[in-house]
Amino acid sequence: MVDNMKNLITLTIIISVCFTLTAFGDVKIALLKISGPNRDAETITAIDALLASDSTIDMIIGPAENLGGDSNKARIIFAETPGGIVFDVADTFCRSLDVLSALNGISTLAGMHGVTIIPGTIWEVDSNLHCFEAIPIFGPDGDVERIRRKAHQTTTDTLIDDCIRLDTIFTRDGNSYSYLITVSNESANLPEVYGYTAFPADLWIALDRRWMGDVDLAIDHVEDAIPPNWSIVYTYSNANNFSALLDSNWITPQTPLLFCDFDSFGGATITGNIVEGCHPDDDWFIIPDRYETPHGKVYTLDPDNPTPIPQIIVFAVDTFGVVVESLFVNYGDPGTVPIYGGWTDDEGLFKACFAGEESLFFMFSIDSMIPVPEETTVFLSMDSPRCTLFVILVPDSTTSISSAALPMDIKLSVAPNPFNSACKIISKADINIYDISGKRVRAIEISESKCVIWDGMDDAGGSLPSGLYFVETVGSHNRERCKIILLR
Repeated sequence: MVDNMKNLITLTIIISVCFTLTAFGDVKIALLKISGPNRDAETITAIDALLASDSTIDMIIGPAENLGGDSNKARIIFAETPGGIVFDVADTFCRSLDVLSALNGISTLAGMHGVTIIPGTIWEVDSNLHCFEAIPIFGPDGDVERIRRKAHQTTTDTLIDDCIRLDTIFTRDGNSYSYLITVSNESANLPEVYGYTAFPADLWIALDRRWMGDVDLAIDHVEDAIPPNWSIVYTYSNANNFSALLDSNWITPQTPLLFCDFDSFGGATITGNIVEGCHPDDDWFIIPDRYETPHGKVYTLDPDNPTPIPQIIVFAVDTFGVVVESLFVNYGDPGTVPIYGGWTDDEGLFKACFAGEESLFFMFSIDSMIPVPEETTVFLSMDSPRCTLFVILVPDSTTSISSAALPMDIKLSVAPNPFNSACKIISKADINIYDISGKRVRAIEISESKCVIWDGMDDAGGSLPSGLYFVETVGSHNRERCKIILLR
């Protein structure tokens, strides 16, 4: 009996693609890696090297306090003129002159390559020697588009208040996205001082002196771990700051977060990945297209379509279509001893997330039951990052399935399950059938025989597609529900 069932492996492993990457709407952003003592010159070198190696970059970002923003503060003065924003040194210190030289170089590179450059923060002074931590935004024409000044806790200032808004980037392929810039603790200050916004940003760019290490952990889990360790991510995430921006509508859980700090580390993730309660427990979004150079990390992403991490859902049922709880799922890289594992829940489900692997090898085990298949290798790619692995379990070889009695405590059952053309549903009450979105697709009255044959059609007589459906009893005090799988 077991050998016969093993011959049906190709019928019981179903790869069901639930998501496909889109090829439009991308924006490519480079996060600078700056760590040397001469950061002004290093910034120019890094930007020049990145653009020489990749002419498709849309935006380059540097960290907070990158240009003269540390304890040895260089000071630059900006002025609005009919021809645009111009800048000069506010004193004669060598540090200020070095920063001025760097800004001139950045302006040249931005115009030469048609790229937006946010080099990090500098110290700006106005005509009254009022000092601001400011972010010059160089546009693709090489000009300073505007100055974004950092908000300081609950302090308001006319120049700061005027610049607290979203900016827009126009990509090389003609798309446009709004983006929010925050500096260090400003993520907490903005909601408190400026309140709710009407439209959230498509991108969140966070500049910091030293990031807390929280997103570093999150990114490591995205790239290497199976699955993400939520307890670590939540422990080290600055949840209050992130949640405040979410609650005030500056960002959404799907907003990509790009952060660049002053310890040679940059990264990108989706906001909901690091804020507890902003995503389903089984979901994790990644930036699939990314690479690293000695001068920074480069991410290509589509803010409108964040990509979920590859995920395999194991769904276990017995030969009567009853879900099987506590099936042990063991998985790992093919050719190695599986080192990851878990159990199916009370709905017969187990979910495995992974990032770096192109395939996973699965093994299953349970007391006195034989899983079919007992082992298999599942292949995934970023083009098809979701699949479902259906596992049917049969009693051990001492039990004959043909003579097995239907347990008396099962009032609602479906067999065969999965089914192709038709299945038999046993129920003591009328039933409704729902698709995975919760939409009712078929209502069926149960005859005195307490069973009905369902042919996979909806109420209008249309053929329903392959997928997971739910059967639920109606008109009874204690409603019952079970899953049913239709395979065309």
